[in-house]
This record gives sequence, structure tokens and C-alpha cells, in this order.
Amino acid sequence: MDDFDRPMIGATPWTLGLALGLALTMATGCGTESPPPSVDFTGTWVGSVDSSTGPPGFDPVFGTYTLTLELVQDGSRVTGTLVGVFSGTIAGGVSGDRAILTVTVAPCGGPGNSVATVVLTGTLQNSTSGSPLMSIAYQGTPCGVADFGTGILRHP
Repeated sequence: MDDFDRPMIGATPWTLGLALGLALTMATGCGTESPPPSVDFTGTWVGSVDSSTGPPGFDPVFGTYTLTLELVQDGSRVTGTLVGVFSGTIAGGVSGDRAILTVTVAPCGGPGNSVATVVLTGTLQNSTSGSPLMSIAYQGTPCGVADFGTGILRHP
């Protein structure tokens, strides 16, 4: 009799049930995956951003300017580029109607300046209409200064 034909000695119905439960959990996953987002941020988003007021400790210096986001959404992950008064690459995620994006800002002002990061939060509005909007707020240190901005972007 080999090991596969030998009955489990001392196995109780409880331990057999536990082993079966663990096997089923491992086979089907833990069930912690969230459902896919119901909104899609993919595409070009263009709008006006105001960087003339901000929270304490931030010295908005860019005034009002045009910002363009090029986004690609794959499930809950978002990647892309940002072009405006500063430029950078985007990586982040979507939960509900909100995207939290980290922008890695290219060095501003020439050689010797360092790469910076900005955190941008975008909330989708009118997502089922033909003219979706994204309200945004960002905060970070692009171009070596602590900056804050808000605005509305359109998906043309």
C-alpha cells in the first residue's frame, strides 16, 4: 500500500473540513478583489487650472494656465502624461468616480534641477453624458516650489 492509498490516521471530520476549506479558498482566491471601476478616465482631458491660491505652506506661482492630461485606463490602473506649465508622466489608480494620480515631473529650469512629484486627484462628473468633466486638485513641488492648483478639465 503506497501513501496515496493509506487512510489518514487520526483525521477527524473537522480536520478534513478544514483541509477542504483551505483548498477551496486557495483555488478560488480570497475574494478580496474589488469590482472594476464603473467610470473610464481614458482619453485627452483639457482645461484651465488656477494656481493663484493655495493652502498654508504652498506658494502658488503659476497663475492660471491650460493643462492637458493624456490618460489610459486598464482596469483600475491609470497611466499617461501631463502637459501644462510643467510636464510629467502619470501613474495611479481609480476607485469609484475618483482617480488618484502621481505625476513624476520632469526637471524644470535646465540641468542640475531634480525630478519632482505632484499628487493629482480627479473626480469624474457627468460621466454618462456626452460632455464628461473632471474636477481636479493637485499639490506638490513641481519645478522646486511647493504648488497647489484646482480646475475643471473637459473630455472633448
